[in-house]
Amino acid sequence: MRFKKLLSAAMAFAVAVTLAATASAELVVVENPEPGLSSGTASWLVQLYNEGNEVENKLVTNYDIDYSKVAKYSATFTVTEEDREIWDGKVGGGLTMSINGGDIPMYETDENGNIIYETDENGNIIYETDENGDIVYETDYATDDFLLDENGEKIPKKKTHPLQEKYNWSTQNWWGVKDAALGIDTLDKEKAVITEKVGEYTYKITSNVYENPLANGDANEIGCMQICFSEWSGNITRLEVTNVDVMDSEDNVLISFDGKGKANIEKSEEPSASGALAVVEDPALPLVVTTPTMWYALGYSEGNMTNGETGEPYPALEFDIDYSKVAQFAATLTVVEEDRDIFDGQCAGGLTLSIAGGDIHVGNTELWNKYIWQGYEWWGVKDDALNIDTQAVKKDILAEKVGDYTYKLTTKLLDNPLANGDTQEIEHMMFAVQEWGDNKAKMKVMQLDVMDSSGNVLLSYNENGKATVPTASNPSTPSEPSRPSSPSTPSAPDDTTGSTADKTVEFVPVTGVDETIDEETAKVIAEIKVSAPEAAFEAGTALTVKKDDSVDGGNVFALDITFTLNGKAVQPKDGATVTVSVPVPPKFKDVNEDLLKVFHYLNGKYTRVEATVKNGVVTFDTTHFSTYVISPDDLAANNQPESSFVTPETSNPSTGFAAVSAIPVAALICAVAFIAKNKK
Repeated sequence: MRFKKLLSAAMAFAVAVTLAATASAELVVVENPEPGLSSGTASWLVQLYNEGNEVENKLVTNYDIDYSKVAKYSATFTVTEEDREIWDGKVGGGLTMSINGGDIPMYETDENGNIIYETDENGNIIYETDENGDIVYETDYATDDFLLDENGEKIPKKKTHPLQEKYNWSTQNWWGVKDAALGIDTLDKEKAVITEKVGEYTYKITSNVYENPLANGDANEIGCMQICFSEWSGNITRLEVTNVDVMDSEDNVLISFDGKGKANIEKSEEPSASGALAVVEDPALPLVVTTPTMWYALGYSEGNMTNGETGEPYPALEFDIDYSKVAQFAATLTVVEEDRDIFDGQCAGGLTLSIAGGDIHVGNTELWNKYIWQGYEWWGVKDDALNIDTQAVKKDILAEKVGDYTYKLTTKLLDNPLANGDTQEIEHMMFAVQEWGDNKAKMKVMQLDVMDSSGNVLLSYNENGKATVPTASNPSTPSEPSRPSSPSTPSAPDDTTGSTADKTVEFVPVTGVDETIDEETAKVIAEIKVSAPEAAFEAGTALTVKKDDSVDGGNVFALDITFTLNGKAVQPKDGATVTVSVPVPPKFKDVNEDLLKVFHYLNGKYTRVEATVKNGVVTFDTTHFSTYVISPDDLAANNQPESSFVTPETSNPSTGFAAVSAIPVAALICAVAFIAKNKK
């Protein structure tokens, strides 16, 4: 685990930048930035590569480029139109590249992993010093308070590894501009950055070549690579970043970003060798991340985690198991049938258990490092029939063949803080399967079993992430997981009819006159029925259903389904499952019922929802209400293409990161992100 090392590096960077950027600056803060971009008034920072981001729930930033060729970059900015009359060209700042993690250690260590301290001739430890020669002390990155030892003394900061000093934060500055038409020349000719005018009030700043540890042979793996365009001259004119190009040493552009941080890269026709897990098209709620490198399911959540794509919180999630008994888990993977002829066993990755909450938080470094991302790696496969043996020598993971092209990966016993007495409560527990080998054949996660130390299964997930708990009477027969009631939900009264959770309430749409729809459509909407657990909604909640004409396409029937309480939209409590029944729309009366499908429509994308159509009624279950679409077409296949990379969620106003303090926050994104190892 290298999380601690990156966190310390980010803390040091945050302090350094805070000291440097004392003057005000005026970069335009990007509203609704793309994933990966951190934007503030002093900096525009984008992630090029990141092994993971536990805080934001999106774990990988990995573009289809050769990272060893990254050597320089340029940033193009323009003066905002309303400020051009006061533009005087008095600007300055830096172009920074930061590379960390992987083979770049935080400190010098011996063969046993113990830190080797640099000492003077008298044997005294030499600590980090600032520009005045004064000792730098360790601080809490969240509060900036000094950390104290057991005697109440401030803890001196140890000198970092030479590779940290070389690659962690390489800055080229200052820069200025030259504009003959405006009579401006504020260039600093002694600095490495190159500035040129490329349009009216528009300028391009280009760095010199940076050292790259992947190219220099100093590292075969990295954990994080980011670039930052900074302006801290005190200029009061607002400048807007419009484009950033990342280049090799010969100025060939490897990848570009627009001003919002959206990447533009020509995707290779060849299949990527980085990550070969089959992405689940319609994941169940516990499965919160599914990418070519990650299959990530929740085991427990208090409801404080956020869906990075929609910005909506995941509901609280709890299964009827003893969480203190969780001791290991096993994932069963199979090679998809269409790729079996190219399967060569060159797969590898990790199995990870992550637990946080209670006494496990970023302020408790020891427990955080111990439990936040317990990654066991690498795994491979052994298949005598295929003459394949790629199992890793390291035996943290046991791999065994359990069927044709099907393999079961099992962790060794895991550290559980509830069992070890390190915490009495947790806020979340998750399980992850990772694949980042050189295998080009897709592999599908078929099952994940969570077990106690004796191998008894406590909890299972199927290939779509649906979770079940084996019953005590018959372990082979799974039962549906339970979800906790909200603390504010009153207990059901004692009676003989069952608990509140067993009772259901039927909703029908609030009637009204809508002259924009035809009579048949109005009849369909009026006959919609929704059945929900009694505890799912407060008394007085109403159901409103409207035809959603904003959905494009003629072969669709779109409904905006909304629950309201006191005039405000509400969702089912605690992720309760609600059943919706809709009469088949008249426009599809001649369509074979077997062809009709239901899709959840959100942000321009369709997600298939499991549904049944019988006797003229379409029925489906959901835990979230917005727009649902009925159609005989496969609308999910018509989604707008995603970028050619796995996207994380980083700095965005909805995530809670403050844009004004973007440089220190962005550095911590890189540090806190480092929780998963990715071969590079």
